[in-house]
Amino acid sequence: MSVVPDSTPAFATSIAELLASNPHIEALRTAIKVTPKCPGVYRFFSPSGDLLYVGKAKDLRNRLLQYVSPGEDASLGPWKRSMIRTMASVEYTVTRSELEALVLETNLIKENKPKYNVLMKDDKNYVYVRISREYYPEVRIVRLPQKDAAVYFGPFLSMFETRRMLDVFNEIYPYMTAKETVRSMNVKHLKNDRTPLYTTASLSMQIGKHCRLGMPDYHDLEYQNSIEQLQRFLRGERRGVRQVVEEAMRTAAGERKFEKAAKLRDVLSYLTSLEEKQTVSDTSGEDTDFIGISLMRGYSMLVLLRERDGKLIAEQSFSFHGKSEDGNEVLTSFITQYYSQTSDIPAVLVIPFAITDTVVLQEWLQMQRGKSVEIRVPERGKKVSLLELAQTNAAQKVKQLEATFEAEAHARTSALEELQRLLSLPTLPNRIEGYDISHLGGTETVGSMVVMRNGKADNTHYRNFTIHSLVAGAIDDFASLKEVLHRRLLYLCNSVHLEREVIAKQGYEIRKAKKADTQALQTLYNEPAAVYNDHFVVEKSGVLCAALRKYTHNAITEIDRYYVPASMPDSIAKSLVQTALQSVKKGKVYVCVEPKIQEFWSAIGAKVIQSYPKALQCTPMHVPMMFEMHKTKEDVSLKSVPDLLVIDGGKGQLSTVYGVLKELQLNIPVIGLAKREEEVFVPGQSLPIEFAKDSPAKFMLMRLRNEAHRFANAHREKRGLKQALKSIHD
Repeated sequence: MSVVPDSTPAFATSIAELLASNPHIEALRTAIKVTPKCPGVYRFFSPSGDLLYVGKAKDLRNRLLQYVSPGEDASLGPWKRSMIRTMASVEYTVTRSELEALVLETNLIKENKPKYNVLMKDDKNYVYVRISREYYPEVRIVRLPQKDAAVYFGPFLSMFETRRMLDVFNEIYPYMTAKETVRSMNVKHLKNDRTPLYTTASLSMQIGKHCRLGMPDYHDLEYQNSIEQLQRFLRGERRGVRQVVEEAMRTAAGERKFEKAAKLRDVLSYLTSLEEKQTVSDTSGEDTDFIGISLMRGYSMLVLLRERDGKLIAEQSFSFHGKSEDGNEVLTSFITQYYSQTSDIPAVLVIPFAITDTVVLQEWLQMQRGKSVEIRVPERGKKVSLLELAQTNAAQKVKQLEATFEAEAHARTSALEELQRLLSLPTLPNRIEGYDISHLGGTETVGSMVVMRNGKADNTHYRNFTIHSLVAGAIDDFASLKEVLHRRLLYLCNSVHLEREVIAKQGYEIRKAKKADTQALQTLYNEPAAVYNDHFVVEKSGVLCAALRKYTHNAITEIDRYYVPASMPDSIAKSLVQTALQSVKKGKVYVCVEPKIQEFWSAIGAKVIQSYPKALQCTPMHVPMMFEMHKTKEDVSLKSVPDLLVIDGGKGQLSTVYGVLKELQLNIPVIGLAKREEEVFVPGQSLPIEFAKDSPAKFMLMRLRNEAHRFANAHREKRGLKQALKSIHD
């Protein structure tokens, strides 16, 4: 194993102190004491129930005790320390053998992808060649293998190169055809129908792109032989194919068919390029995979060299998510995850060092392959030289990986520091939020919020907003932006509890109406018949100054009475509405409002509706609106305080957002990024901020703005598609 010494300073916190900091550790110890001493799989969970780690053990109790007992401080790395600080509960499943535990562990990790397990990256670039097991096999390139009867070859790293490889093979053994042809021929075979599928050759057949499957002059065995040769070719047995090409090229040249001979020469050249890596040969003839591994300060890289028919045919490299702490864990994780996804399992796996689960892994590989598999650590001979080659490649690649990550991290830090300096920010802008508005001619108006955390886009914190305050066809980017920012920033300051504290300091009290308030309500509404039932009121110095009624009738809930004087601050009026809605956990609440206060209700969360229940009395002079009440978990993104807001637009958009911040009494830095000249504006300054021509900070802002634009357009297009598919008959 190639391990580069870690220069990270020693941990300041001992294991004992770490365990003492976890309030759940005593409960965990109690649960672990009754764990059986037998093979099984264990799972650690966070206080919120999220799966943190999946592991297997020959002796469950002994393994779990290692997590809750003080031990060697150097025995646990930063990821395991972080897990110990977070874990709150443990579950386990007893198995009859270590092999069963390994199978279960592998399935659980693949299914759940726990945070603290070392996981092989599931890169979308990996592809497989799928060959079905029908009478007329169908050949396809797929992203992931399925648990079906088909044969899969791969993974291959490039879709383009895989297609090119299949196209070249088709020049020698024509097998390609339309998938409709293959499926139709399989249906005819099942029905024992021997009549030809086609009477005339298609254009693809005439130009040689497709074979003549389905034609009267094409024999089944010809197609099946091509598929058999393809499978041998994909397994690395290319010597026979090369001989066929060489013979065909000589024949074409002898017959003076120089164009065909030149084409075959190109095919031969491509086959030679595939074999360029086959510089090392092994006279043993064993199909072998050589696995090299290198670790460097938490980064891990693994290189796989595939030897077939005594020749090295391919090299693949794999990096891992997770700060891996030892090669044993990385190597075991790779073997189980990689060989559960491919059918090309060799007879021998050569690894650089002995691992603890060798016997169990060999049994599992034998189950996957259907034949015996040996895991071997070589001491001398040709296999040692190939393993050293894999190790050298892994060491080089992990150095490149670390250098790339460090360069990216340094560039991000430099950009953030430049932003802090040029914008005079009080702290480093670790959380930056970008906003944009998108619409299609005034319809499907939406807003987007994208987030950069520590200079990297974090799409888990992205949010989108559907604009409620505008009627269909209206175009007002300023009003839309105001609504989006108002709704987003309310999460930072407008919890009902906090608002009541602020309001109490101003001498106001919001409460449910009492019977003694009946006379005061009649005075407010100027209606002798007004009653106190279902009312919420605002009182100051013993006098009622505002009120509303949330009334349920005919299976609908509506706010049908509402009185707030124009002199009352909006914050108190909003808190009155939110207090009334607090008891409604699900369903809908309707309100009909005057157009002049429509924006006020939109800011609270009501949206304009086109149709409403007949029982709702709404005059043509009023605008019908609706609240949708949902019982949702706290939104971590919207509850997070941004260090900087970036608005897509110039001074006008910036002024609008700055007004929202002042209204909500929030002190959050905000800038506008104008598209035409890529100028950055700040509130209170008429001239843009001066950035260097190649400023990384400015490029970061532009990437954020472009991402906000993309995310807004994607949300609008999705809504537009749903509207296009709607029908009056729905």
